[in-house]
Amino acid sequence: MKNKKNALLILLLLSASLLISCNSNTSKKTEQELPDNTPTKPLIFQLNAEDISSVSIFNFERNHVSGEFQKKDDIKELTQILNDSSTNVGNVTDDLYRKLIIHMNNTDTQILLFGGNGIYFKDTTTRHTYMLDPTTKTQTLNQLIDRLEKEYSNR
Repeated sequence: MKNKKNALLILLLLSASLLISCNSNTSKKTEQELPDNTPTKPLIFQLNAEDISSVSIFNFERNHVSGEFQKKDDIKELTQILNDSSTNVGNVTDDLYRKLIIHMNNTDTQILLFGGNGIYFKDTTTRHTYMLDPTTKTQTLNQLIDRLEKEYSNR
């Protein structure tokens, strides 16, 4: 009987030490796997107007290209509105307002999908979503798009 008690005691001690060692390894592993909580800087959108040869505006409501322009002043005005927009962290709705197809001088194409009536846009190349300043830049963008569609209409 004494041998059984000793064997049971040794078995319990071994089980307890094994359990403790497993728990300490698990907590160390969890601590190592936790992501760094340091906030990352938001990405800032930048386009150089001199690198752009032309821009096409696609209207989703009418399902056609509603304007194409090459005038450097118009391209510069567009880039001034878009530049310095920062990445949007939250989810956005998929209500497409316009698509801008930006033709670069080096024959590359950059596509921006606008939603939220122009409040945000997604760069399809990088897959980042950027937010315009809703108090100033969104209205300015909408006015510019309206003017460019009237001026450079492809009807």
